[in-house]
Amino acid sequence: MRIALVSPTCYGALSPLAAHASLEMSFLRALVQLGHEVELVGLSLKTERYRWLRGKPLRALRTVLITSATSPMVKQRILDYKPHLVLVVKGNYLTAKTLRQIRARLGALMFQFHPDDFFNPDNTSSFLRQCVSIYDCMFTPRVCNVRELKQAGARRVEHLPFGYDPEIHRRVSLDGEEKVQYGSDVAFIGDWRQARQQTLEAVAAYRLMIWGNGWRQKVHFGSPVRSRLAGRPIYCHEMAKVMGASKICLGLLNVENRDLSSGRSYEIPACGGFLLAQRTAEHLQLFAEGREIECFDETEELRAKIDHYLRHDSERLKIAAAGHKKVWEMPCSYIDRMRRVLEVFDEMRP
Repeated sequence: MRIALVSPTCYGALSPLAAHASLEMSFLRALVQLGHEVELVGLSLKTERYRWLRGKPLRALRTVLITSATSPMVKQRILDYKPHLVLVVKGNYLTAKTLRQIRARLGALMFQFHPDDFFNPDNTSSFLRQCVSIYDCMFTPRVCNVRELKQAGARRVEHLPFGYDPEIHRRVSLDGEEKVQYGSDVAFIGDWRQARQQTLEAVAAYRLMIWGNGWRQKVHFGSPVRSRLAGRPIYCHEMAKVMGASKICLGLLNVENRDLSSGRSYEIPACGGFLLAQRTAEHLQLFAEGREIECFDETEELRAKIDHYLRHDSERLKIAAAGHKKVWEMPCSYIDRMRRVLEVFDEMRP
């Protein structure tokens, strides 16, 4: 089967590692492994000229400009490819008119997956909202979005959680130099968010290392976490090395996205890391607290758990091993997630 995978990413503007680690590339690898032909359609490099239009006042203008450059290109690529399924990741820069024209010409089913909270204003656009009723099926990793998308007019909505990519989220061997370079007592991997900074400031006295985007720009010089910043994001084998070399990996969710779990919830155990995550219903459904991962509610409990597991290496390593075993035994890889997407396709195709 031919599948057009539409990405919100401009791959020409990314490093090779960042491109390889993108969610869409994990989807692509999974679909190919499942025996399908996939055409990846990303943003044109020309759209990067509009990235300087930042901030809320300019966001709408930027979206309009990128959409005007993207929708015609995506439509032509898809029409030329003639796929059986169009799978759109996010789709902020596609218009309802474009989607209708593709359907009219090809009759292909059109699915959408939005990795963020669809109803968070930072993650959506007027173009995207106008497309809700056009997609044959919308997939979301958030249970709360299932009901909300149905109320917004979606034809069909399926819950599709995050997962891990076996090619890049796995245990790796580290030499002594790499253990020093990538290791710390406590590590966090993720983009800056205000709530995350506040939590990390409460544990900055530990040997903490923070990897991700936006931290140097957002964290002021008086913050105790300023000296804990690695200063860059990490991807692929480097991420696996950090998770393997660090004693404790924090799973801090994005409260603006109403996260109850995230990609890191799977990736850290998949890489053999010890996951200390915020206590949520989804984390407790996925893992046995105290046996496969550890959890916390408030910063006092977080510090107490860090103290405990830094003093009890064997207990920490036992939990990390059990979490690793659990993830690799669960049907939660992106191969499993794409298999579910294809099951829905089989149910819906004429």
